[in-house]
Amino acid sequence: MRQNAEELMRIGIIGQKRVPSREGGVEKTVEQIGIRLADRGYEVILYNRSGHNIYGPEFDLPSVEKYRKMAIKSVFCPRGGFGTFFYSFVATAEAVLNRCRVIIFNGSGSCNMIPLARIAGVKTIAFIHGIDSQRAKWSNTAKVILRRGEKTAAKGADTCLVLSQKDMQYLRDLGCESVLPVTNGADVHYEGGCTDVLSRLGLAERGYILSVNRLVPEKRIELLIDAFRSVDTDTKLVIVGGEEPGGADYYHELQKTAAGDNRIQFTGFIDSEAELDDLYLKCRCFVLPSDIEGMSNSLLEALSRGCLCIVSDIGENASVVSEYGMCFKRGDKEDLAQKLKEALASERRLADAQQQIEYVMSNYSWDKATDRIESEIKRLTNVR
Repeated sequence: MRQNAEELMRIGIIGQKRVPSREGGVEKTVEQIGIRLADRGYEVILYNRSGHNIYGPEFDLPSVEKYRKMAIKSVFCPRGGFGTFFYSFVATAEAVLNRCRVIIFNGSGSCNMIPLARIAGVKTIAFIHGIDSQRAKWSNTAKVILRRGEKTAAKGADTCLVLSQKDMQYLRDLGCESVLPVTNGADVHYEGGCTDVLSRLGLAERGYILSVNRLVPEKRIELLIDAFRSVDTDTKLVIVGGEEPGGADYYHELQKTAAGDNRIQFTGFIDSEAELDDLYLKCRCFVLPSDIEGMSNSLLEALSRGCLCIVSDIGENASVVSEYGMCFKRGDKEDLAQKLKEALASERRLADAQQQIEYVMSNYSWDKATDRIESEIKRLTNVR
């Protein structure tokens, strides 16, 4: 019985690029959930993809085999459209050979390997962080593969996890019978003031509007730039995010759209949590103009640090900000420009945001999210 109990404790996590890193929201979620499962006594194995940080090798962290009680295994991931398929196959095979009792597949692409795990008798959880097949950055061929992964998750996974009601309905329409809503979490509120990031970037406290995003088409940063350019203000627009692999055309289009307006500043990718915290804490407002989201980690970070937030009115954003943010009509430049004017006219400061911070910390907790996932792991493996 003791041996069986130990086997039940082994959890494989597949689909993330690299943990630890800030390469995307999936990576942050995997890190925070994995840390908590490991702290609760599970043997967690993270199957990271090989290769450099997507924003450049200068952001690579030293290779480790252990991180915060979690085992790290690097799996070769070739470049190109075949890469995710190859990586997911090898990672799943390794997880099976390592006798993982449950595998958590993150993202639509990795879910194509759920049948391989099921054949081996491994319980499977598909964590759909957003409907990847609907994201504009992918080619038509990639979208077919991603949609196949979503169908496989809906019909083949023991449980699917989603971050929004919209995604829950999407999977149910594909035939999913076991789908569980979870949330991302917010970190403990940070006091700030320990970096020189504002002076380094030439910014004044409350003298800039902030956007922290992956620079991909569905985030609609070009809409934000267009709206901002129509506003008469000396306040700057600071866009944090690096050029994505395969996304050079969009990144250069953003720079072209911003050309000639010296109020607009691209910082590139920032991986320092402390620097990002200072940028959140001292901005005039935070803007998320996206068309598609799962549940934005940057939005939760901004809210939990007291930012006045302006978001598109898609359900995934509006439900998170609740009464504590400003919503504009998705894709509407004039409406966004009006909300920017209102935010710039507001005298609200960090001291006025305590109720907002408490709302985020009580409703978006990594511990509560882990509780839901752990409960599902125990149900699937018959552990009480």
